[in-house]
Amino acid sequence: MSYLDILYGQLQSEKNKLATYKEKLNVQKKRKEDIKRILSSLYSVASDDSDEINGYLNKMIANYPDALDGVSAADSLSTATEADKDKGSSDVNLSNAINYLNTELSKVGDKIAELETNITITQNTIDNLNSSIRAEEARIERERQEEEERRRQEEERKRQEEANAKAKNTNNVKYNH
Repeated sequence: MSYLDILYGQLQSEKNKLATYKEKLNVQKKRKEDIKRILSSLYSVASDDSDEINGYLNKMIANYPDALDGVSAADSLSTATEADKDKGSSDVNLSNAINYLNTELSKVGDKIAELETNITITQNTIDNLNSSIRAEEARIERERQEEEERRRQEEERKRQEEANAKAKNTNNVKYNH
């Protein structure tokens, strides 16, 4: 396997990594927006009626399952709204759920920053590999041209030798007669 083949293999690997990072970034950005929507909805709940809040929370959980995937706040929201229907504990539980969601929002923000850093690093690696590939292709082309020139010069030298030998034979024939 040539150096150029290795570079192309590395380039493809880095492009695959970049695509994966970008997919993960899009998922995290969507998750961030979903969590923001849920938080915004929670903040806008103005009713003191626990049943209305419970229904509202359950509706949000159903509408944004990806945002709450793996978040303990989803269980807290559901448990809090089902278990304690009185205003006091629902307010505490609602506040806890908001805190959990804010914590998750912060974690998602960290993941986004990490993915953006990985994307930048990977893009720089791709750019460097592309430069290396161009340099290697130019080196190969120079070698090909140099080899072609050597062959041309060798053919020219052989033609010259043949012409000299022919001229020498012609001169020898003239002098022998």
